[in-house]
Amino acid sequence: MLQRAPATALSGMTHKCVLMIQHLELVAQLANAFGNENFDELLPKEIMEHAAANHDAGWYEKDLTMSLDPVAHIPRGLLFAPPGTSVEVGSKSADIGEAFHAYSGLLISLHHTGLQQGRYGEGGGKVPAFAEMVSESKQWREASGEPATAQASIEDWLAKETERQERIKAALSNDAATAPWVSNEALWTNYRAMQFFDTLALYFCLAAEHDRPSTPLEFPKVPTSVSGKSTTVKVTRIHEGRYTCEPYPFNRSPLTVTLAGSLVKPDASLANALAMISKGALHVETITLEPAK
Repeated sequence: MLQRAPATALSGMTHKCVLMIQHLELVAQLANAFGNENFDELLPKEIMEHAAANHDAGWYEKDLTMSLDPVAHIPRGLLFAPPGTSVEVGSKSADIGEAFHAYSGLLISLHHTGLQQGRYGEGGGKVPAFAEMVSESKQWREASGEPATAQASIEDWLAKETERQERIKAALSNDAATAPWVSNEALWTNYRAMQFFDTLALYFCLAAEHDRPSTPLEFPKVPTSVSGKSTTVKVTRIHEGRYTCEPYPFNRSPLTVTLAGSLVKPDASLANALAMISKGALHVETITLEPAK
């Protein structure tokens, strides 16, 4: 993921490259702090936190080997990966989750199939920078002549992941200890929570601090209770490094989180993201979230 370099960046550094592992580190911080008197804590907490922190873990190896943009000579965004990459990493991410616990695998699988279907209309903020990236990648794929078989591959993958989801739900339903987790209310409550963490993290990962709008960004269907109730959380940039959330969903006030990445500059001599990051400079942004006054 790319954003413009901060104004304080060293001369020549034009962008900040945020790897998927760094995106997930931010997601994990948000998930770990979720819940207060107005927002029920995640349940089951440990498994939910694992799913949130690993929902895109299948990208780790792909992320570093992504080729550079041949014109701009900077890392490509993940949506510009070769055809078939998204389904490959979706399954691998779900495998990683399932190796920890079947419920983690279920939630991660749902997350990835949801990405192909508008997040099922079940939450997630409409992050402007992400919408712009989706539009640009669509134009790029059309111009590059993406194989006609790509959509068929996605349909086959969706069918396989649906089978995984049904298998896991059936197994968990047969255990009295886990059956409540796969009730319609509980499962979609946890899915919505993951979409909130993911898109809130994307809001920070895809745009530099000075490029984020000062107008509120709405995150709909943020769960307030395990029974399925939800609300819209509005996030507003109020000052450099400071953002309000209304209503406030975290258990610490203020909540300070960090977003790491690498400051990079165009270099036509390099082959991939790993080579560029190796020559870059570490940058850690500190973000403070607080209740609206």
